[in-house]
Amino acid sequence: MTLVEFIYSPAGKNLLLSLLTLPAFVLILKRAGLSRAWALLALAPSIGIVLVFAVLLFRRWPAIAAAEGKR
Repeated sequence: MTLVEFIYSPAGKNLLLSLLTLPAFVLILKRAGLSRAWALLALAPSIGIVLVFAVLLFRRWPAIAAAEGKR
């Protein structure tokens, strides 16, 4: 299998999408005060990006909790 064939395969497209979204997830998780290691979940095929969004949606953000405590 050549590189071009891999990129046009479903696995290649999934990997490319995951690699493109990884820096964005790292920045979002950093601002939320969560561990940036959660962004590595985006590399899991098919479900990884959904898992990262679920972590962002359902976990309490430490940065927001700290801001609320200062008020």
